[in-house]
Parts: sequence; structure tokens; C-alpha cells
Amino acid sequence: MEDLPKLKKTALILSLQATSDEMIRLKVAELCSRMWKVAALSSAEAAVALPGVSLPFDLALVVEETQIYCTQLGLDETSLKRYAKIMSFDYRQLQSVADGSLGHNLTGNEASRSE
Repeated sequence: MEDLPKLKKTALILSLQATSDEMIRLKVAELCSRMWKVAALSSAEAAVALPGVSLPFDLALVVEETQIYCTQLGLDETSLKRYAKIMSFDYRQLQSVADGSLGHNLTGNEASRSE
């Protein structure tokens, strides 16, 4: 994989599931390499300085990136349900562990938290 051009390597890593420690490390490294791009986009928008646009823009960037990270690392609802089924584990318990470890509701399903 190291011999691949950067763009192909990124595409390959992000297309595979995070099912091993090594794959998780590779995905985290790739996701971290995106952060400067998101920060640059935020800075470019702030340079334009339209009143009332910067905060909503930054919030949208953060939400979108968080969703990408959760999906890539298998922490989204679909992935958690798939893992729960494969491992014969209760989805709600798995979701609770994932949500609790990161301090928020990853799947966006508030109703399931009160059950």
C-alpha cells in the first residue's frame, strides 16, 4: 500500500472497513490529514467576513466532518447495527458504549437513549 500514489492510497484506505487495529490507525491518520483542509476552508470563509455567515458555516463543517469520521471509523448507526448482528451483541448496548465513550449521541437517535 505504501507504493501507491497518495490519492489512490487515501481512496483505498477510506474504502475499506475499520475492522482491525491497523486499519483503524490508517483511517485515523487519513482523517487527521483532512483537518488542515477543513481549517483552511473555514479560514477562507472567515476572510470574506460576511456578517452572520461564519458561525453557521463552521458549525456545518464540524457536523459534516464528524459524520464522515464516525462513518469511516464504524461508529455510525448502520455500522454499529452490522457489528452488533455479526457479534450477536445488543445494538443498544453497543450504541450506549460508543456514545458514552465519546460523550455524545453519535447516531443522532435521541429516542433510543431513553429506552
